[in-house]
Amino acid sequence: MANERTLLAWLRTALALLAASFAVVKLIDITPRGLRLALGGYLVALSIGSITAGYAQWRDRENGIAAPRGRLPAAGGALTLAMLLLAALVITVIVLAP
Repeated sequence: MANERTLLAWLRTALALLAASFAVVKLIDITPRGLRLALGGYLVALSIGSITAGYAQWRDRENGIAAPRGRLPAAGGALTLAMLLLAALVITVIVLAP
């Protein structure tokens, strides 16, 4: 259970970074657009790094733990994929929206 909580903490951090990137790009009009896009892109890159680091850590520990029957070891991979798709959606919204 601790391994799943750790993965969720990584994903929660990534979600906060994605929200911050969207807020920086779309809600702040006091700085030039190029600077907002650079900062938003940096935050998205940090988010993707957090997602992948969390997944790698989860996978390594999951492989070292003998999983009891009935447990879904692929759940961490599914959550990671969902977060990466969310990051792609945020990137799309940032790039395409005026």
